[in-house]
Amino acid sequence: MEEEDKYAVSNFEDKNFNYSKSPDKEKVNPEDIISYEIFYGNTGQIKVKNTEVTASIPEHCILIENSLKNYDYKTDESSITFKIGDLDISESGSIILNFKVDSPLDNGLKIKPPQVEIEYFKENNMINKSGDFKNFLSSDHSFIVETSPDFSNSYIKLANEEDFKNIDGTLEVFSDDILSYEVFISNDGNMDAQDIVLAIEGIENLAVSESQEKFEFDDDNLIVRIPVLETGKSRSYYFKAGIKTDIENNSKIAPVMKIYYNGEEIAKYAGGVTARLLPVFKNSTLRLIDQNGGETYSGELINVEIAIANTGDITANNIEVNLIPSSLFSLYEGSLSWKILKEDIDRLRVIGNFLVIAGVIAFNL
Repeated sequence: MEEEDKYAVSNFEDKNFNYSKSPDKEKVNPEDIISYEIFYGNTGQIKVKNTEVTASIPEHCILIENSLKNYDYKTDESSITFKIGDLDISESGSIILNFKVDSPLDNGLKIKPPQVEIEYFKENNMINKSGDFKNFLSSDHSFIVETSPDFSNSYIKLANEEDFKNIDGTLEVFSDDILSYEVFISNDGNMDAQDIVLAIEGIENLAVSESQEKFEFDDDNLIVRIPVLETGKSRSYYFKAGIKTDIENNSKIAPVMKIYYNGEEIAKYAGGVTARLLPVFKNSTLRLIDQNGGETYSGELINVEIAIANTGDITANNIEVNLIPSSLFSLYEGSLSWKILKEDIDRLRVIGNFLVIAGVIAFNL
């Protein structure tokens, strides 16, 4: 009966010597390494032969085989089997397994521990019995995958910034200038991002003249919808714009890129540009009119008619007009300079930015 008991007692049942040890943490990230150590020991009362330890490969993990150089093993798609051989009573050992977590993975995914099975052969000649046996090592320690997209390297920038830079580094844009913006979104996280809304805001003072077809217009904003942005992937968008005609002088233009994802908002800011509006007098004219008509002789009087036209973006204040005659002319009456007063500016604005001022000079030969 004693020999029968020796044969019947399990050789790998004692959990003090037969167990699987895993890292003492609850969460892992994609591409993390999870290291398991499997301990085995023959705690039975009889020698065992042809011992093999088989461990399943956890789902969503990849076995790192280069750490198994000192083991005799074979693998298939779902498990790895180690050939241990004969184990005498109280003989023990351990196996270290390293797995790399897949990437990308969804946040909150559970990674279960390897299932371990010990197979062995034992015989007892005293009672003339032999057979193959199995023991299972169980562990309930799972890991929760913690993942998220990462848009921190995304940006919006003025691509032709150098065109508007002053010596002191400030940026100024004028009515005829075109601003070219680059919008870049990158997912450098460990999880694919779905249903992203990318919005360009703060452009209410800009008139978009050119943009990619993927942009939608929503009030004063540009919108692009991205169904999925895989981890490690990026996208670029471009648009061009000039300042609006009704913008206030010295207004600050600073577009904002906002990334809306999973109920969160991430903002990226472009550098600010100051809008400068100027009066323009290039369409103003000067006309000389001979009072008597016909030929012009020395001593005759010539009327001077100056038409001041402001075709710029802003009302000009404190205007002074100076007439500089050549050496052939001299002042007869009136003035060679005029100051346009506030009431003149208002009248000029009403009649279409056009004001005529006149004087008389003598023509001397």
